[in-house]
Amino acid sequence: MFLVVGLGNPGPEYTNTRHNVGCSAIYMLARKIGINSTTARFRAIIGKGSIAEARVILAQPLTYMNNSGEAVKQIVDYYKISIDKIIIISDDMALPTGKIRIKEKGSAGGHNGLKSIFDYLGTQNIPRIRIGIDSPPAGCS
Repeated sequence: MFLVVGLGNPGPEYTNTRHNVGCSAIYMLARKIGINSTTARFRAIIGKGSIAEARVILAQPLTYMNNSGEAVKQIVDYYKISIDKIIIISDDMALPTGKIRIKEKGSAGGHNGLKSIFDYLGTQNIPRIRIGIDSPPAGCS
């Protein structure tokens, strides 16, 4: 079983913000492949289904981004998901908007959501998809 996690912040004030691109990606993926992601468990919204022949859990932590590791750890422990079957989708301000970078492992690169997950799982060897959101315009955060 695979676990695909989209990082973001909960609440309507964060919907469609740049930093929630990971959550948006999970939402779009769930719609595209017909997975109903409405079950709230493990401090996350999760949905279960299949992609090709692989069983998959799609998750959007309901913790704030910087505490994403709490939710991910609970899901991993409950479903006994191995580290090599986890994929994290997050935003990346160092990449131009819309550019995608896929990495098998490495540091959090200053991303506190990734850092939280690495801390809770005890490894940085987690595949991730980083979606560019560019640096904020001057005067914005």
